[in-house]
Parts: sequence; structure tokens; C-alpha cells
Amino acid sequence: MLSIPIQRTSLLLCAALTLIAANTPTGQAQTPAQPLEFEAATIKPSAGMGPNIDITANGVVQLQGFSLKGMIVAAFNVNFWQIADSEPWMGKNTYDVIGKPPDAIRQSHPDTRHTFFTIADPQLREMLQTLLIERFQLKIHRTTQTGKVFFLERTDKPLAFHPSKVAPVDPSAPQSTYGEITFSGVSGSGDSPLGAWLLFNVTMPEIADFASSNLFHRPVLDHTGVAGGFDYRSAPTDWNSDQKATFLEFLKDVGLKLTPSTGPAEILTIDHAELPTPN
Repeated sequence: MLSIPIQRTSLLLCAALTLIAANTPTGQAQTPAQPLEFEAATIKPSAGMGPNIDITANGVVQLQGFSLKGMIVAAFNVNFWQIADSEPWMGKNTYDVIGKPPDAIRQSHPDTRHTFFTIADPQLREMLQTLLIERFQLKIHRTTQTGKVFFLERTDKPLAFHPSKVAPVDPSAPQSTYGEITFSGVSGSGDSPLGAWLLFNVTMPEIADFASSNLFHRPVLDHTGVAGGFDYRSAPTDWNSDQKATFLEFLKDVGLKLTPSTGPAEILTIDHAELPTPN
């Protein structure tokens, strides 16, 4: 963790305050920006389906079958392994949430891209954060720890991905297909169960996030420098084989690799939360 001497911190703070004062008109006080919030929102106990995210073309956020931990993952753009000090009910009780953004944001064509637990648009995430803070009385703090990380990098092999036929932000596309990565069963010969890695409209950061969240439970940072969404289907493999091993083999086949390194890992600690207030 980076440590700054107290004396230097004081000098930096004084410099910052001086700069703010120099750029503030006389007699005009600085007021903190108000957090974005939904124009209207409902939270109800889930009927049992999910978890699933849907974001309409005008930015209405719909979460189905989400626990509080799942909502924190989506709202604060973290993985489950990054959340500390949660109570059992925060991962067990599930809710259906609908959040309607203000008209100005609906008219601005927000980014509707999402995966199973991520929301791409930072404004929509901020509104979901505000909802959790107000309705669940959520209080959190973030810390950074140094530990083991992976870098997602290219190898000397040409990339075997196919550019996706769906635009990265396309409201007319099926919403559930954004950033989809699955290890799916396919029909094989005889009784041999086979599987394949299936990607649809997936970006490099989403591959890194998938590896971090689902397989390795540590930071995986995209160092490929490759933009855009891609489609791919790997060669069939044993369905019952170790998914980490098959994922690493899949990366090798497409011209990617995970390089071990040391770096920062952010941890989000839940200080307080309560059952949601009524609608």
C-alpha cells in the first residue's frame, strides 16, 4: 500500500485548498455534487427467478432475483470475492428491482451493455448505488491490498477471435447476449460428454473480469490493448474436466495468456446494511 508522509500530505492539502480558493468566485461557496438517483424505483422480494439483468434502450434497469451482495457487485463494479464482512441474509435474500432514470438520462441514450452481474454505464451504476444506500441503509468502505494478480496478454500467435456482428452498444440487440461467456455442453459421439467455451460479443476486459470473478478469484487486468467485441467457439473438450485448465487452454488456442504478477487488489467492506425499506 502506498504511504505518503504526514508532512507531505499537509503540503498537498494546502496546495489543493489554495488552488480551489483561487478558482472560486468571491462569496461563492462550493457545494458537493448531488449523487444521481432514479426518478422512480421499486424493490420487491423475488419470485424465485434469476439472477438476471435487463437494461432497456432508454436506460431502465431491471434486476431479477438479486441478493444485496449481487446488487453491490453490479452497482460498485466489483466481484463477489472482493466483498468482505457480509452477513448471511445479504447473499440469501433475493429481490426484484426496477429503476427508472430521470428523463434527461433516458433521452441521452445511456449505454445498455451489461453482463450477468455488470452494468457498463457509470451513471446507471451510480443511481443503483444511491438506491442501495437509501433503501438498504448501506455503508461501505474500500481498502487496497497488494497481492497476486494476473495480466491478460497477447501471445505471438494471431488472435483467433471473430469480430462480433453486434455493435458494442446496440439497443436493438438481444440484451441477454451482451458479454456472454459460457462453458456449454454440446452433442458428442457415444456417451462422451463434451463441452466448449462459447463467447458472444465479448470484450477483452470482460474476458479478464470473467476469469477474475468465476475462476481465479484475484484481479485479472487486461493488458491486450485490443478493442471491440468478439465471437468464438472453442473446440469440444471433456465437460467434466477442470474449468481452469480448459480456460487456460482456450486462451492459448486464441492467442492469449495469463501472466502472474503482483499488484493492487481492492476490497469492499460492508460496514452496515439493513433489510430494504418499503416502496
